Amino acid sequence: MQDHHSPIHLVISDVMMPEMDGTELVGLLRGWYPRMRVLFISGYSPQYLEAQGGTKVQGSHFLAKPFGLDELTRRVREILDAEWSEAAFQG
Repeated sequence: MQDHHSPIHLVISDVMMPEMDGTELVGLLRGWYPRMRVLFISGYSPQYLEAQGGTKVQGSHFLAKPFGLDELTRRVREILDAEWSEAAFQG
């Protein structure tokens, strides 16, 4: 993605992955795309993930598995349509 020269408006990432977790991935990408929005997905509950420090990323959203295509589409649309502001980015 470091060679991608167009804006990246949204990244969808699982929280728990084998090589790098979602927060690490977002940390790397935010160096290139600081205003990028994030939708984390996981089969773990948000409470469990927060207790593990797994979703504490500014401006991120969360969607629990399992979910259908309609729900994913709705959430992506909500995130992209929401006004982006520094206040929203702060948490």
